[in-house]
Amino acid sequence: MPDDADKELINRILGGGVDSKVAFKELYDRYQNQVFNICYRLTGEYHRAADATQESFLAALRGLRSFHYQSSFKTWLAQVTKNAALQQLRKSSSRSFSSLEGEEETGGGGPKGSHRGRHRGSHRGSHSLDKSPRTADPEEPDQLEAAIENEFERDLQKVINRLKRQHAEVLVLRYFGNSSYEELAEILGCSIGTIKSRLNRAHRALKPYLNEVLKKHGRPEQDHGSIH
Repeated sequence: MPDDADKELINRILGGGVDSKVAFKELYDRYQNQVFNICYRLTGEYHRAADATQESFLAALRGLRSFHYQSSFKTWLAQVTKNAALQQLRKSSSRSFSSLEGEEETGGGGPKGSHRGRHRGSHRGSHSLDKSPRTADPEEPDQLEAAIENEFERDLQKVINRLKRQHAEVLVLRYFGNSSYEELAEILGCSIGTIKSRLNRAHRALKPYLNEVLKKHGRPEQDHGSIH
């Protein structure tokens, strides 16, 4: 929806009363996937992403009165979300960003389980394929497809986990937050030139490892740096 629809919802929220709760629910429903996506890709863990998503919306609700539309609500919310996700990381010493540049890939690391663009219970543990004979299950093809997709998402997340923090931020906000260069400059507080430079460096660090993951899962390799 256009920005004026966000503005209408925000005005209803700030107006108070029963309708403010309804409006906030509508705003949450509109942006929950974007927020969760950013939180998951930056924290790498489902439960931390869920906590960061909740904190993002609480922080947004608390900050609405000071939001004066210098930027779009989408951009402002993405900045709030990034801060909430990084705050979750600071709460634990069990997970940190490390650099792929100049580092040999040794395997392992990264979270177990993944989530892409859907805030629902698709986070599972590892899957094994039982090769013993059994009665056909009509849902089995869907279960197998989900297992394969989850394995791909886990492998993709392991690569993102190993990027420098500033590179992970710009990639996640660009590809999972659907942010333009201009929006990225606002969210990260730097010039568009700096954004382009960070993206180029992040792509160079990511590409060989991303292509390994794509090859492993029989997907076409990327020449342009996209991680979708």
